[in-house]
Amino acid sequence: MRAETRLIINNYYDEDDKKLFCKFAKIIKNDYKIKDTHRQIWEYDQSLGGFGGYAAPLNPTLNPFNSLGDFRNVFRSLQYARSDMFYCTRPRHIIIDTALHVETLVKLVLSKNKLLKFIYNRREFGKNIEQLYKENIINNDLYERLNNLRKILNYAKHDTDPDRDNTFDYEDAIVFYFETRKVGNKLLKSLNYPTYDKTFEINEDI
Repeated sequence: MRAETRLIINNYYDEDDKKLFCKFAKIIKNDYKIKDTHRQIWEYDQSLGGFGGYAAPLNPTLNPFNSLGDFRNVFRSLQYARSDMFYCTRPRHIIIDTALHVETLVKLVLSKNKLLKFIYNRREFGKNIEQLYKENIINNDLYERLNNLRKILNYAKHDTDPDRDNTFDYEDAIVFYFETRKVGNKLLKSLNYPTYDKTFEINEDI
């Protein structure tokens, strides 16, 4: 587990969560494509509220999000992350796919506040976070949590040393996913998007 991941766990999660994250990481690594075992992960995801990977089809070729316009990648990203976990994709890929959830939401919050239109925003994640904070649109806590995610994402995107196979492990990926979900729900609430306070059924489509 990376130091950045450990910081997130120690600051925002309790001992029960830590044990569950360790258990979920082992499920992803060892229980490849065993839907009944993976359900434990998605029951926890469901307990967070909002629309998470748990509510999306396991099969990424099934795409119910095309009608959502600018919000398409907010939820499509979580579907990809769930599929990555089910098929035991490398932790790096789980992190990158998950991150698109908050990367997109940060752009949408900027757009809502008339700072930069969503369709024109090609800036890096970090620059968008900084502007939200500078304009007092997000508080210190959310700023810190977004920056923690940004640091891990930077490693995932740019640290490609072929001699290092263990840049991330599955605990890093699991913690990143659930921290992204919690932060994402806060951003969705700020956008007054109708899913943030709802709970959905676990989708079993594959």
